[in-house]
Amino acid sequence: MGGTVVSAFSIKQGGWHSCFCKIEREGYTIEEWDTAEVQRTELEALCASWLPSMTIKREARFLSRPLAFGDEPEVRKFCLRDADGGIVSFVAFDPICEDGEVVGYSPAVKRRSPAAPTGTEEAITKFAIEQFRTEGLMTLRLGLIPLYDIQVSEFPDAWLLTQIFRWTYRYSDKWVFNFRGHADFKHRYRGTLNKVYFATRLRVGHGLSLLALLRLCRFC
Repeated sequence: MGGTVVSAFSIKQGGWHSCFCKIEREGYTIEEWDTAEVQRTELEALCASWLPSMTIKREARFLSRPLAFGDEPEVRKFCLRDADGGIVSFVAFDPICEDGEVVGYSPAVKRRSPAAPTGTEEAITKFAIEQFRTEGLMTLRLGLIPLYDIQVSEFPDAWLLTQIFRWTYRYSDKWVFNFRGHADFKHRYRGTLNKVYFATRLRVGHGLSLLALLRLCRFC
């Protein structure tokens, strides 16, 4: 069920170039910043304006880590500033490590002011990708695409749960989670899909397992 998008920085340039040009014309700049250099009150104000602008007005948990305002080991943060120097959007990237070394990053926390221009997150992510590439890092994991492309697996399947997953993905954008919009956003990066699974020990009552997962993630 679903998949994890893994990008080896094979992003096509055309659309991204247009996105950057638009942001530059409107007086915005993208930069990497240190948490200590930014006023916490500014970030709190940005976060406070972000959630009411979302279709689903509750923040996910479990699959997404909470925002930390202080310094975090190896975490990289990139932001978009307006012409006055104020932060209108930012993305925090968590490190991916192998044998004690950082080999790549994964976007973990994103915030965006309603005043930020269209394409903000894409532009910040592309900027970060180019920075990581110059440092010799060749892996970017974009995380899960929940309930995307549900398939029959090589394991015993719960037919009813499979149908619930497919129905939820297709029809619940406005009251559970924007599943289709989430998938569309990650497909723009032209990454590689890796299959993941949802497993339960229950032989009956699979719907209860799904409900428990949704509540754990604060999707309902």
